Amino acid sequence: MQKKALVIINQHTAKQRLRVELLGLLDIFTRGGYECVTRPTQKAGDATAYTKQNAADFDLVVTIGGDGTLNEVIAGLCELEYDRRPPIGYIPAGTTNDFAAGIGLPTDPIEAAKLIVSGSPHRIDCGRIDGHIFNYVASFGAFTEVSYDTPQPLKNLFGHFAYLLEGVKHLGDIKPTRLTFDFVRADGTRGSLCDDFAFGAFVNTLSIGGVIRLDSNEVDFCDGLHEYLLVRMPKNIAELNETAIELSSLQNPNRKSGSRVCFGKFSSGVVEFESDEAMNGIAWSIDGERIVTNSRCKIENLHRAWKLVI
Repeated sequence: MQKKALVIINQHTAKQRLRVELLGLLDIFTRGGYECVTRPTQKAGDATAYTKQNAADFDLVVTIGGDGTLNEVIAGLCELEYDRRPPIGYIPAGTTNDFAAGIGLPTDPIEAAKLIVSGSPHRIDCGRIDGHIFNYVASFGAFTEVSYDTPQPLKNLFGHFAYLLEGVKHLGDIKPTRLTFDFVRADGTRGSLCDDFAFGAFVNTLSIGGVIRLDSNEVDFCDGLHEYLLVRMPKNIAELNETAIELSSLQNPNRKSGSRVCFGKFSSGVVEFESDEAMNGIAWSIDGERIVTNSRCKIENLHRAWKLVI
């Protein structure tokens, strides 16, 4: 019996070259034994709704787009019963593609499609914050605005450089964020951090924004844990320099602990923002898309929530 593949395409983020290659991609899936049904997304949230309504009837969901499109598909799958979630084949066609780079997916669309046909499904964790699913990162603070303020045509044309161009505009706007993070460590003990932070991220990835990179020996995509990264607000040039050094050493397995960057693993936690402005909601970048949450957020690891074909 022929297998069925649902192919969800974000036509706004897919690069022009990929649009030309689309027939070739569909041919690879057809020759691989799949009957393909294609669905171009029409608006934000469309991939989530369509996945939730239809994915259980397919053997495979192929996602063609950026990290945000993948996020929407995973969010849709998480609405289904656990044993009714088909595996995902991911063809990264966005700007940064942090998750794809970290897990080692091919950058060439044709090679990515061949891997989907020949690969096998592997369970992956995802996270949930204030009810919102995130696949690889939920971040706040400095430069959080950049990912969704940068115009899409500029992203397509200049890639990472576009984010840098947009980020320069925000350098003078960085303000400290006062918060408390109470969490459960990998060994079940409890921890707490409270300070003024310039940036924070809760991640399941090796790369954040294509700039911050983590040690591949520490990050496991399916260990029931996420990593937290909280950057204390620098008060002077010396502290700013220390912060830069600590961030650049995160991918070094022999790094020494510092005082500017808080980094570790956790299974669940609660982050509470304490400023008056926080009462109006907190802006996050979740897998590259803008989300506003309450000032008090519960963060959970959803262990083995979805399957990726690799």
